[in-house]
Amino acid sequence: MEPPRFIITSGVDATIRLWETNTGRCLRTFFGHLEGIWALSADTLRIASGGLDRMVKIWDPRIPTCQDTYEGHSAAVNCIGLSDSRFITGGDDYQVRMYDFRAS
Repeated sequence: MEPPRFIITSGVDATIRLWETNTGRCLRTFFGHLEGIWALSADTLRIASGGLDRMVKIWDPRIPTCQDTYEGHSAAVNCIGLSDSRFITGGDDYQVRMYDFRAS
């Protein structure tokens, strides 16, 4: 199995960074969250992020621009699961929410 070519990171600085694994170089920085980012999930088409600002943002990994923003949690988003057509989030508000990409 071939190692991944890219990894994504996030943190209290409210940014997401896309890194090239073989060089350690940061390729892109994504800005848009208002507070720290605690949850990330990604595939080859999109990155989903959530955090202290209670928002979930969807990004295209090729361009550092937010594609969509979802609201609904009343506390921090701390986990995200991503599939082809939908994603599920969990938050500090003890809620689990499911969103459908086709509905946006």
